Amino acid sequence: MIKKERKPPLKLQKLEALLRRLPASHPKYKEVEVELAKSRAGYKGELSLDYHINSFASSQHLIFHDLRLPHKQYFFQMDTLLVTSSYLLILEVKNISGTLFLDHQFNQLIRNQNGEEHVFADPILQVRRQAFQLRMWLEVYKIPTVPIEYLVVMTNRNALLKSHKSEPCVIHSEALHEKLQEFDRRYNQPVLCTKKLRKLSSSLIKADTMQQLDVLKQFSIHSSELITGVQCPHCGKFAMRRVYGTWRCPDCEYVCKQAHLSALIDYALLIKPSITNHEFRAFLRLSSINIAKNLLAALQLPYTGETKGRVYELSIGDLPDYVRKSPNSS
Repeated sequence: MIKKERKPPLKLQKLEALLRRLPASHPKYKEVEVELAKSRAGYKGELSLDYHINSFASSQHLIFHDLRLPHKQYFFQMDTLLVTSSYLLILEVKNISGTLFLDHQFNQLIRNQNGEEHVFADPILQVRRQAFQLRMWLEVYKIPTVPIEYLVVMTNRNALLKSHKSEPCVIHSEALHEKLQEFDRRYNQPVLCTKKLRKLSSSLIKADTMQQLDVLKQFSIHSSELITGVQCPHCGKFAMRRVYGTWRCPDCEYVCKQAHLSALIDYALLIKPSITNHEFRAFLRLSSINIAKNLLAALQLPYTGETKGRVYELSIGDLPDYVRKSPNSS
């Protein structure tokens, strides 16, 4: 039973928005492109794991995706947490191709691909740390001591795993069903009663905290370096023009009434979660105060202030469900 669904990570959404709004000639364009590719690969790996989980998980397995919980003054994040009345299982997902060697001497994962070596953090140490932090979190919330298991799940079929010793906690995704059956057999005595299980589930959801990430700051990019205007959802070019109540692309002549919503989402993802009429006009390249006022009013967004001082809140979840991908998205 899925208690918290997996959604596109906020970091992925922000990186996609940044690449849409960054000129191809910008010195940081390639760096952002590489980071976006990593983020997409990670999310793709998590989605492929969900297929395996959903195919065998029963109603006794409570599934939480992308949990970010507080630990002292910091946070720790788990790709997937399976909760049962007898044990908890943390799944750390890795979507990495190539020949992968687990180096226990220096605690690192080394990938050899096309004759090149790349070093990654040790995923076993990573998931082990998550188990420790989760145990401390359970103590804070006064949840009875319950066994915590963990697995590093390799979702890429082109990953060849190598190690000097057996690593039962590192598996391919196809072996997950067998491992889950093994845990179910090993932990066959309930530790958490129905009431405690319900409390744990509720506490996990309440404590889950979205990460605040400023991608412009991460790449040292100023907002003035971004491409403004409404992007055409058909050809991907900037900038559409407002003509007789619609947005028209001067390049491909595509017409769309709702194209400005994607620009608002980009603004919220990259700059800030609020906007004034003046900022709206500047970012969308609109000259008319009244047109901007009417477009914002039609969205029925929460706002503070009156008339010229009005500030509209741009929570992504409050915007209508208008999805647009640029031509280079996948």
